[in-house]
Amino acid sequence: MYKKVNKNFIHFLALIFLTILMPFCKISSSDTKTYAETRPKVSVIVPVYKVEPWLRECMDSLVNQTLQEIEIIAVDDGSPDNCGKILDEYAEEYKEKVKVIHQQNGGLPKARNVGLNIAVGEYITFADSDDYLDIRAYETAKKKKKKDDVDILHFDHRTFNDRYDDHVNNIDFSDSKVISCKDYIYDRKYTKFHVWSNLFKYEIIQNDKLRFVENLKHVEDTCFLYMVLGNAKQIKSIPAKFYNYRQREGSLVTIAIKKGHERWKDIIKAKMFKKICDNWRKRNCLQNKENQLITLIIQWLIRNEGHLTYAQEILNSFGSDVLTTENIKKCPDYVQNHIKRLKLSAYCSKITPIKDGIYCISSAVNNYKSCLDIYGASKNNGANLHLWKKNG
Repeated sequence: MYKKVNKNFIHFLALIFLTILMPFCKISSSDTKTYAETRPKVSVIVPVYKVEPWLRECMDSLVNQTLQEIEIIAVDDGSPDNCGKILDEYAEEYKEKVKVIHQQNGGLPKARNVGLNIAVGEYITFADSDDYLDIRAYETAKKKKKKDDVDILHFDHRTFNDRYDDHVNNIDFSDSKVISCKDYIYDRKYTKFHVWSNLFKYEIIQNDKLRFVENLKHVEDTCFLYMVLGNAKQIKSIPAKFYNYRQREGSLVTIAIKKGHERWKDIIKAKMFKKICDNWRKRNCLQNKENQLITLIIQWLIRNEGHLTYAQEILNSFGSDVLTTENIKKCPDYVQNHIKRLKLSAYCSKITPIKDGIYCISSAVNNYKSCLDIYGASKNNGANLHLWKKNG
């Protein structure tokens, strides 16, 4: 009898416990739904360093976006001016939108990575702190995303400087079709590819913890973008020029351009291409896509001509599993021709180390075939110098 009463008593206590617990279970479920509803649609990462004259214009264009569900992560990269104070003002006024991180100076890639470490938006993008955006940019992008659910949504940009800003509001809001990543890579018209003019789906960056390579100079953007393309499936590119890109003296890009071809030598030495190929390989993105990776890199080489002196290093960066005869044959003709040019330059360099002057001559002639002609003709006479003057 005692045991039976005790058992019933336990059942009674369990019933009371469940009655008390149920409301909390409902609250927990409600909280989950609330997070889904309040999660930022877009996270914007803004690295900040010595841009005091332009910072407010940039931040105003972000906090006033017509899209309300936005997260602005501003990273003060040890800026020696008043940028840190300005950012704190925005964080105080726009507590629901603006997060500010202050850190010692570590460079642009590191600042972006710090932002990526805490970004939670459905889509992630970037903005340079001396540029600004049309206030309709992210709301329009959200609508396009909702319609097509693409991995990357790209919009256009315009370039201006402080002496002349011809900004007008006749932005083209027309739609465009969704294309596969392969078609995007193969279509040579898609060359304006920057981190700040793209929205990336959270999963394609954060699931694999993609980050900027911090020891690359001038090309950390390209390296990051090409790694992202490894697992992107669908891309939409709309014509709207939402991003206003400022060209100014003293910017990182301006300094890099003034350095000329030396920066391309640094790129090759830093093995950017090897980092991209190794990343695709590590994340299992290569299967049946080797030709896409080859095309992507060769397109970059063609657009940034002037570094055949490092042909062998470029070829080695692909790896023997990527740069096979079978994979090369699947590439467009212009890609195959450029690979032949690289191989011939590498061959000539092995026969006789090519110095900068002779390299300029061989790269000035038409196509790769003339490279051997120059090599043979220049052994005993000055034909190479004559040809350089003619073509240069």
